[in-house]
Amino acid sequence: MRLLQLLKLKTDVLHNEKLDYEYKMELHQSILRYNRILIPFMYLVFIFYIIGDFYIWNVPQFAVLRLPGILTCTLILIVTISKLRNNIQLVVSINNIHCIGLLLMGFGLVVVGPNYNFKGIISCILFIIASHFFIKGYRSILLFGTVGAILAVVTLIYSMLRFDTYHFAEVAGLVTVFIGIIILSISNENKRFNEFYLQRNLVIEKDKTQKQNKRLNEINQQLDVALKRLEETDQSKNKFFSIIAHDLRSPFSSVVSLMEELKINLNDYNKKDIEARINIIEEATVSTLAYLNNLLYWASSQMNGIRIEKQPTKLKDIVEQSISPYLNAAYLKTINVKLNLDDNIIVLVDQKTIGVVISNLFSNAIKYTPKGGSITISGKETDSTASLAIEDNGIGMDESLIEQLFKIDQNTSRIGTDNEKGSGLGLLLSSDFIKYNDGSISIRSKENEGSCFTITLPLTNKLTNKQIKI
Repeated sequence: MRLLQLLKLKTDVLHNEKLDYEYKMELHQSILRYNRILIPFMYLVFIFYIIGDFYIWNVPQFAVLRLPGILTCTLILIVTISKLRNNIQLVVSINNIHCIGLLLMGFGLVVVGPNYNFKGIISCILFIIASHFFIKGYRSILLFGTVGAILAVVTLIYSMLRFDTYHFAEVAGLVTVFIGIIILSISNENKRFNEFYLQRNLVIEKDKTQKQNKRLNEINQQLDVALKRLEETDQSKNKFFSIIAHDLRSPFSSVVSLMEELKINLNDYNKKDIEARINIIEEATVSTLAYLNNLLYWASSQMNGIRIEKQPTKLKDIVEQSISPYLNAAYLKTINVKLNLDDNIIVLVDQKTIGVVISNLFSNAIKYTPKGGSITISGKETDSTASLAIEDNGIGMDESLIEQLFKIDQNTSRIGTDNEKGSGLGLLLSSDFIKYNDGSISIRSKENEGSCFTITLPLTNKLTNKQIKI
């Protein structure tokens, strides 16, 4: 770019090293394109003038002055049709030599012209003009102009000393033509340079705009995800306060009321009445404790994360430990609980979270199964997973309710068969915990015929022990 400053040429486009290299490549290809067209034409011109030198003007001495052009044309032709054309510097250098050769021919004919009555003056002008079509690149034009200026000055001095005034004026006009050619070459190159960089910068700006648009789209998508999470968090918060305000407060209020009533009327009740009220208090307390545990687990999973520690565990052991606190509730409703599990089913899970899942599903089965009903817990294994089914013959669900079960913004809580209350939080929590353990859950249910919740869990022989934080 120092050359542009030297020539005082200004461009309104940005450039960098990569674009400079691309510009050199474009210059190189442009030279080759021109050479493929002009070199054959130049050979025809030389043939015509050599014939004219011998048979029209009868000046065979002129033919010698054609040699620089013929030799440089041959050299360019060899480079153009061979593998040497891939050498950028060589192509540019040979092209410069050819242009200088044309200048030597043109000004050389001017110098020897007076001895032959200026018969070659048209040829001089033609070769000098022809050199304009070959010269490419600012450096080449600077070299071309410097050599041409030296030849022009020498020719003017020679003609001023040797020629008469008329012929000196002709030579001066020829030098003026050469100066015009230099100006035209610089102007054309400057235009080509600006167009090249403008096109490249338009492409660069287009790429930048596309990248910015892509980035904006990614940011918008991230914002959409963040907004969705924020909405879910807000729904979770509302759910949290709803549970605190209603599902926890109401059971505790009932327990307190029963205890106050029992305290006031203790002397009026017999042992059987007292046991009945204690059982009611126990049932309400166990149920409320289950809600509280679910609430704490859920709040932890939403805020601070749940630490998942997977270990090989017997599925039957997890089930027995998880349903044990709720067997009394099943007994009070005279529900028959059947456990059909193989001792050899080993799953790779976090015992704590899967225990919560099984507890919730079993508690729900008790809640929505009428007195005298039955609950069956069975398990089996396939090649890669173990499945656990908790099936009851309770009130069941329709399709619309099933679709809403795991959506936090939907209220799916229902009153149990013995007026038990629920929040719907247990199923939401269970769904998350099953995913954390690389499992899945499916539901099969029909109104008034019961429900079957089936969870699948990975077997030990398919995964290695690991610890992850959700």
